[in-house]
Amino acid sequence: WSSDVCSSDLTEAVTIFLQEISEKFQLETVGAFTFLNNVASIRVLEKNGFERKEVFEEEGRMSAYFQKKI
Repeated sequence: WSSDVCSSDLTEAVTIFLQEISEKFQLETVGAFTFLNNVASIRVLEKNGFERKEVFEEEGRMSAYFQKKI
């Protein structure tokens, strides 16, 4: 993400996206992957109710899997 994009804007965008896909596809859960050093992405996920489910190393980089029940 660009540094000029506000975290609250991204949080709101994710909220809207989750509403749209849950209605359109009748999803029960949704998941997301991010690198552990990507603090901004982790913050946006957590603000949207995602929980960290797994931490793992992928190609030498620490990553995390987050999940949210819709």
